[in-house]
Amino acid sequence: MKTASPAVSSLATPALNGNLSEDLSGVFVLKPMLQWGGKSNRKGRKQSLSLVWLSFAGRKRWSVSIWSRNRGEWLPLRVREVDSFAWEGAVCHRLEAMIEFESDADVAYRLESDGARAFESHAKFPIGASRQRVVLFGDFADGTAGAGNIAECALGLAPDMVLVSGDIVYKSGLLREYKMHYEPVFNGPSSGVPLARTTVVVAAAGNHDVRLPKDADKVKPVSDEDAFGFFRIFRQANNGPRLSASGLRDMVGENAEGLELLRCIGPDFVRRSNFALYQGNVQWTILDANKYMDWREPELQSGFGPRFREGETTSGASCRFTSPDLTGMRSIAAIGECVFWRRSSKSSAFRWCSVVTVIFTSGIDRSGIG
Repeated sequence: MKTASPAVSSLATPALNGNLSEDLSGVFVLKPMLQWGGKSNRKGRKQSLSLVWLSFAGRKRWSVSIWSRNRGEWLPLRVREVDSFAWEGAVCHRLEAMIEFESDADVAYRLESDGARAFESHAKFPIGASRQRVVLFGDFADGTAGAGNIAECALGLAPDMVLVSGDIVYKSGLLREYKMHYEPVFNGPSSGVPLARTTVVVAAAGNHDVRLPKDADKVKPVSDEDAFGFFRIFRQANNGPRLSASGLRDMVGENAEGLELLRCIGPDFVRRSNFALYQGNVQWTILDANKYMDWREPELQSGFGPRFREGETTSGASCRFTSPDLTGMRSIAAIGECVFWRRSSKSSAFRWCSVVTVIFTSGIDRSGIG
């Protein structure tokens, strides 16, 4: 696959080589990815982003540094372990470093493992200007050539942020499938496109991201930790609704995916798949619209600024948005891979529309959306 140029401006830094070794298989489970976790100020203006990577347990001493234009030197960052888990016969660590941004919209960073340089790249910061360039796509990493074309096109547009609307990897969102289909295409540059390492990626959970594998599937989970890769990879805004134990049980009911998420990920999975981003004068609301979610639950509705209200019976839509408490927010958008329709009055079953990207907007400039 042709390697695209990083979507960041050049920096007055020492030359960066991207992957410093052709074989990183013994170093990284998944190479560094720029994500939305981090700090915001009181006005919601982002001040730092989260650099996340998964490594094998044999690599114990990690250090990360960024290049400071203001000081003209590399500055160390604190590295912390988010969690660890067993995967394919080995112990994996999920590690994180917060990249603090100066006045510049981009930085250079590098990682060292056990004293040896392991990785380096540029990172683009999603600026808080009134106009932002956001690339949105979904149903992406399925192992076909088309996925690479999408990633290369997205990088060529030089976005401030990438939103993936769900169904990130096929078929079941396994960690193994991220390793097979996502990283080789999305996080080059040696064999793919250097998008995830240079541009912040925000993701919604689609039905394939929480799908329970079937016996006929070619790729099957090797352990509980292999399942629900979405929750083991993405570090996102931690501001979603937090349900009580009883409310969560009532909502999930007997739904198989919901029960398995509770067992493997824990009750916080709802908070981690439903959240809001505040960037410039835009609020992006990311929704989990899978079958175990019931957005009529008051605890869910109270978790966001936009209130969810029952829609018109003639339209079939289960919710609509209002924004009574978002004074000064000119634009509101909600992203979800599928949207449920009204719950039948005679049955607890949902009528739902799957594999549909839905954007609710108020004041968003939608030029370029197709």
